[in-house]
Amino acid sequence: MKKLLCLFMAGALLSSCEKKSDDTTTDPEPTPTAPSPTVNIPGAMGSLIAIKTSSTVSVPGLGDQTTIIGTATANFSNGTSTSVSAGTVECMNQKLTSQNGAYFYKPGFTNPSGIDFDGSAVEWDVAGNGSIPAFSYNYMEEVPQIGSIIGASGDVKRSDDLTISIDMGNVSTDISSADSLMFNVIDKNGKTLMQTTSPNTTSYTFSASQMGTLAEGFAYVQVVGYNYLLRTETGYEVAYINLGAMTKNVTLK
Repeated sequence: MKKLLCLFMAGALLSSCEKKSDDTTTDPEPTPTAPSPTVNIPGAMGSLIAIKTSSTVSVPGLGDQTTIIGTATANFSNGTSTSVSAGTVECMNQKLTSQNGAYFYKPGFTNPSGIDFDGSAVEWDVAGNGSIPAFSYNYMEEVPQIGSIIGASGDVKRSDDLTISIDMGNVSTDISSADSLMFNVIDKNGKTLMQTTSPNTTSYTFSASQMGTLAEGFAYVQVVGYNYLLRTETGYEVAYINLGAMTKNVTLK
């Protein structure tokens, strides 16, 4: 099983008591940052991850519209430190930003949709540094894409079972290249219910007893499809991962 690591920050409520009044001012709780999906591959010293993140917004007159953004992350270990520099890292000729040993690509104003992963291969180039060798490789697999998930929206009762399904009829869904699927429910404190399935199991049900362990309030429902290749580059084990994720926000009651 591969594990999804997610991290959230919850807002605090502030009350005003400047003077006695019938009115009480309360700042709204800020929305947590959407969880960034990742997969850990046993035996890998380095991970190169191409990601298609999908989200839906409701547009008056048009209904739900799907937005898909291409991003990439990379991380390297030298056996003692989990995040070390590997020099310049590029994905599809796009340079990743390095911060504290971790690499990431962030879409900007000039390319709001991010990296284009619509082809059948993902190209990586690593300059190398220290114990991390220089290498280039084209991972010949498509990045999965999840256009919509169904079964969870709005208010979700923690006292009921929750079934999450990939909308296979959505034109933006293509999981034909996925080796595995991962279903997640993440509460505002970061507690996660997670189940990994085969690519043929496109729906999963979390029981009421499982749902009851989550905190009330803002939460995320997320489905991830991924494939990977573990490859040795000049004696260094690298995991090439293609990952597609759809995330929806819900409220746990």
